[in-house]
Amino acid sequence: MLQDGEISENDFASLEFVTDRAKRSYVAYSQQLKDMYGDVDCDDLDLWKSLHPKCKGRKMFGIGSYDPDFLVTGKKIIYNLWF
Repeated sequence: MLQDGEISENDFASLEFVTDRAKRSYVAYSQQLKDMYGDVDCDDLDLWKSLHPKCKGRKMFGIGSYDPDFLVTGKKIIYNLWF
């Protein structure tokens, strides 16, 4: 349940995007996910790639376990991030 002032990730009109292309990509991806899986909170890298055929062969990035090249090795990693 949303708290006062919070926005749902499905409230496309209220979300802000860097570009119109980013918004179109996100909306198309969200709608395809809902069609395929219903109201389940999930991701599908193959679906994302299929919606961006011009990017075929380019590197896909994510953060942490959302990165398609993420690998669990069992080694402790310490990140030193400076913002």
